[in-house]
Amino acid sequence: MIKLIYYTSRSWDYGIDKGCWLNDDSQATFHKIFGVIAMTNAQHANENLTIHIKVKDYATWRPAYDGHEKSRLSAGVTNGRVFRNAQDPNDIVILQDVADVAKARTWLGSDDMKATMQKSGVVGSPNVRFAAAA
Repeated sequence: MIKLIYYTSRSWDYGIDKGCWLNDDSQATFHKIFGVIAMTNAQHANENLTIHIKVKDYATWRPAYDGHEKSRLSAGVTNGRVFRNAQDPNDIVILQDVADVAKARTWLGSDDMKATMQKSGVVGSPNVRFAAAA
C-alpha cells in the first residue's frame, strides 16, 4: 500500500495533510494519469533536503535558483521542487533529494552559495533540514 499525500491550497501553511491509500494498481494508474509518482513508504537511497527561506522578491530569486542547477547536481542535490506560500509568495520551501549529505552540507556552507543567496535576495538565514526515509 502507498499513502498519497496531497495538500489543499492553504493546508501546507498549517502542516495539515490529506491522505488516501493506494494499492500498486492504483499507483500505476495515478502515475499514468498525472505523470507523477505518489509518495510511498518504500525505503529510498537518497536523503531529503528541505530548505525554507524568505526572499525579497521571488521574481528576482527564481532565475538565480534555476541558474545553479549544475552546481546542485555537482553536490549530489537533485529533483528540486519549489513551493510558495499562498499568502506570502516570497516565503519559499524547496524540497530536494541528496545522494551524499556530507557533500551537500559542504556545498550549502560554501562561500559561493552564501554569495549566491545574498545576491538573489535571500533574507536572513535559511532553515535547512536533512531527513532520511523512515
